Amino acid sequence: MSPRPPASVELYTSGPPARAHVDVAFLEAEEESSFSVAGTPEMLAKLHERGAQMGCDAVVIGGMSSRAPGLADVESWLVKHPKARKGIYATCIVFTEPPLARQ
Repeated sequence: MSPRPPASVELYTSGPPARAHVDVAFLEAEEESSFSVAGTPEMLAKLHERGAQMGCDAVVIGGMSSRAPGLADVESWLVKHPKARKGIYATCIVFTEPPLARQ
């Protein structure tokens, strides 16, 4: 696998494609802090870019995650009730068969 342009990496949000493939890697994108204003589109873009860097044929979104800031996170010391960090997890896949020809 080698890096490729992000535009060449497919993004699936409602489940894996029917086309034969193998799972290659688990990917995660998370807000950088509880103060982050990054939303879902920015995190999807990060996953898409990471998939391209890894040489994935596609990235399949698995779901959303959330975690409370821990002791090592600055915001846990700055505010009384920091919000949880939102994240998205996904799988990098590589197709094992060429696409079917359109008729």
